[in-house]
Amino acid sequence: MRHRVLGIGTTLVFVLLAILLVAMPAIPSLAAAPLPYPTTPPGCQQLVLNGGFENGGLTSWGTQGQVAPDSSVKFSGNFSARIGLTALDPNQNVSSEIRQTIVLPNNSDIALSFKYYPRFDLNIADADVQFVDVRRTDGTRIPIIPAAKQNLLTWQSVDNVSLNTVAGQQIELIFGVNNDGVGSRTWMYVDDVSIIVCPATPTPTWTPTITLTPLPTATTTPVPAGCISDVILNNSFEDDLFWVFGDDPVPAAYSGVEKHTGLRSVRMGIDPALGAYVQNKESFSSIRQPMQISPLATSASLT
Repeated sequence: MRHRVLGIGTTLVFVLLAILLVAMPAIPSLAAAPLPYPTTPPGCQQLVLNGGFENGGLTSWGTQGQVAPDSSVKFSGNFSARIGLTALDPNQNVSSEIRQTIVLPNNSDIALSFKYYPRFDLNIADADVQFVDVRRTDGTRIPIIPAAKQNLLTWQSVDNVSLNTVAGQQIELIFGVNNDGVGSRTWMYVDDVSIIVCPATPTPTWTPTITLTPLPTATTTPVPAGCISDVILNNSFEDDLFWVFGDDPVPAAYSGVEKHTGLRSVRMGIDPALGAYVQNKESFSSIRQPMQISPLATSASLT
């Protein structure tokens, strides 16, 4: 009898275990999935066409040099864009780019985001570089990823870089790799490129107490006989002309926010409005303009 009871009990235990194993739900995988291509918030607009490179490869992008859609290395979806020479390509002197022309609206908050994966095959000194730039219509560039040679082991994320300083302008977004044909081969993968435009947050307004104060009479300093003034062209920065902006991680830019007279000034240094990505970057913003002072001049003054 004791043997039979033990046998029945054992059978019941096995039956209960079988029921529990059948009833237990499957444990989901804990592997982290890549973040999806940015979803455009309500009331906002996505300006980049085919930013995930899923619509027919590099459709909507201008191309130069060694570029191709790539299905073997991607952040999300089925494809990324591969730029430059891989370790399997013949080494050569070539500049490779993908670029897209985009018109940015006025009075908007504009944020650039993308994923990139820079690679090279040999860690030796040469002139190979990878870079990401925003080019203005006057040809000056805003470096988003300054030109350098990098070999990183995973995808890098650049999120919400403010382009508010070029609102109202036509820009060209450029992802590029330069190979010098000597030494290493350098390339870069790009995926999930996005420029999202949202209506600018209105500034709170209030009703001020108005006190009328007579304006002072404007005075000018007379130019002495035999002298000239205004050798500096576009000295009030009202046009996109004559000034050369230094190539810098956070370059100077025209601004309509703060000005002494007229509609614009030039901002140098790091403005907090440029976004967290550029905060605390080592930079040296500069502007310059060539000019000629007569060799017959006895003095010159800058005001």
